[in-house]
Amino acid sequence: MLTKTLLVAAALFAGGSAALQQRDLESLLPPPQWMLAHADDLGITPEEMGDLRDRFLDARRAMQSAREDLQPLRASLREALSNPEFDRAEVEARFEALLDAECRVKREQLHARLDVLESIPADQRTMVRAAAGRAAEQRSVLRARIETIRRRGKELEAIGGDTRLVHARMRRIERQIRTGRLSEALRNANRLLFDVESRL
Repeated sequence: MLTKTLLVAAALFAGGSAALQQRDLESLLPPPQWMLAHADDLGITPEEMGDLRDRFLDARRAMQSAREDLQPLRASLREALSNPEFDRAEVEARFEALLDAECRVKREQLHARLDVLESIPADQRTMVRAAAGRAAEQRSVLRARIETIRRRGKELEAIGGDTRLVHARMRRIERQIRTGRLSEALRNANRLLFDVESRL
């Protein structure tokens, strides 16, 4: 159970070039939900908050619609690949359709971020980018911390230690990461790592 929980947390910071590009994007064009979660720190007024929330809801609906197109296209591609009567042209056509749909999702994400940045003054955009850069650094530290907790948690399990509390605390950290509360998540991850290591 512990390993599964830690893997879920680690998946929030999946590695690879695609994840690296996503982190670079978020340091320059943070998602609307992140800006909403940090509105006070970014100096966003209540009036601006209402506009941001409306833009976020519109963007979420557009992205949800685009994502709903992906599943049947993936199923269609799997069907074409598993067909004994293999048809290369059909596979390529379905693959291209899936790529187009994935690109639509990415375009919707980009439009949502640009709409939000466009709706705030230039000085606030500077604050947003600076804060987003700090958040990207926090995510990097969190990734390393979670990986260490995962490794040390397995060591604790191996010697018969009770990891139920570790599991519960990791679930809390996961929620904090998902909602953009990175400083809080990092503080709790540091405390959790200290507690785990003190029991080894």
